[in-house]
Amino acid sequence: LVEPIGRADELALADGLIQSTLAESRAADTHVRALLIGGDAGIGKTTLVNAVGRRAAARGLGFTVGHCLDLATGVPFGPVVEALRVHVRDGGGAMPPTLSVAWLLRDTASAATASLDGLISATESLARAAPLVLAIEDLHWADFSVRDYTLALVRTCRAPRCSVSTTSSSRPAPRRATLPTRSCTRKPSAS
Repeated sequence: LVEPIGRADELALADGLIQSTLAESRAADTHVRALLIGGDAGIGKTTLVNAVGRRAAARGLGFTVGHCLDLATGVPFGPVVEALRVHVRDGGGAMPPTLSVAWLLRDTASAATASLDGLISATESLARAAPLVLAIEDLHWADFSVRDYTLALVRTCRAPRCSVSTTSSSRPAPRRATLPTRSCTRKPSAS
């Protein structure tokens, strides 16, 4: 597998978020962590996300990815359901299925039946079982449901986990393009 070349600063930032997520996963008072990776097409956002995922997995965190598609229409919450379903089916957190995640195991489960509250609840359940890195690729193509989920997760989720989202712009990439990364740590708002 390919490690990003020239991305030591970005990987160090991601490593710090992963370490603090692990350290805090044992604490009663958790913080929400988010890493937004931005850059032009072909600059290496997906390579960086995959490297973050490998690093997270090497430290015992779950890792899963949902993909937003460049479609005029799509099923609400599609990338979120994709990511959570893969994580649950692959034994994410090695937890027995609770009501909040059991529906993801059914063959008839679909994004069309998902709700914002149900997905936040499922994400919290999975992250409580084992800290989780959830990547949403190509967030710039996301519909309102996925954007709402991402915002709600960052603002209200009360379980330790790290959320990774990518986006890009239409500007042409310079010769040695810088891949902007931003990290944010927030205390969840009171429910």
